[in-house]
Parts: sequence; C-alpha cells; structure tokens
Amino acid sequence: MAKELGYAYYHGGSINNEEKLAVWMEIGGLIVATSALGTRVDFPGIVFILHMDLLYGMIDYAQESGRAGRASEEVDSVIIIEQGRVESLRKAGRIRGLDDEIIAEFVSTRECRR
Repeated sequence: MAKELGYAYYHGGSINNEEKLAVWMEIGGLIVATSALGTRVDFPGIVFILHMDLLYGMIDYAQESGRAGRASEEVDSVIIIEQGRVESLRKAGRIRGLDDEIIAEFVSTRECRR
C-alpha cells in the first residue's frame, strides 16, 4: 500500500523505523503502518486513522485509534473492509472467540459510530 500511495511505511520488522518516524515528524503527512506503530506513537497532530481490512480485535482498534487526538484534536477513524469479508471469514471458521466476534459485529454495523 505504501508503494502504491508513494509514502513511507512503518513495519515492526523494518530496520530504519526510527529514521522514518523522524522524517514523518518533521514533514508530516501520511505514513502507512502496521499495528506495530500503534504502541510507539504519542505525537500530537494525528487526526486521521485509516484501517484496512478486519482488525485483530476491539482492543487493537482502541489502541491504534487512540493514538490520534493526543492534543485534543478532532479525529476521524475509518475502517475499510471488502464487502462480504466478515461473512467469508465466519464461513471459514476464522472468527473465533469473543474479541473476534465483537470486531466482526462492529465492522458489520452500517450506522455511524459517532
């Protein structure tokens, strides 16, 4: 995704993550990241979080989305998931346990969460 968008990426296995974060902090804009970034970010100015595909659970969603708005900014958090994805994961038996079921239900609801 980072390559397609032309932005830097942050991944837990990358060797130059600190450099990427320093550049991002200096120039701002967008950075594509895995959930590995979520536990390291405590920066003001993050106002938009975009999640792609089903998250690992509500705890991950809360942690990742909670990285935004650290300076009382208004924040948007959006989850994009392919139509029918939750149903296909259920059929394949990949929705297991309460946390998986909660996040599956959360992304399947069509109403705004605000």
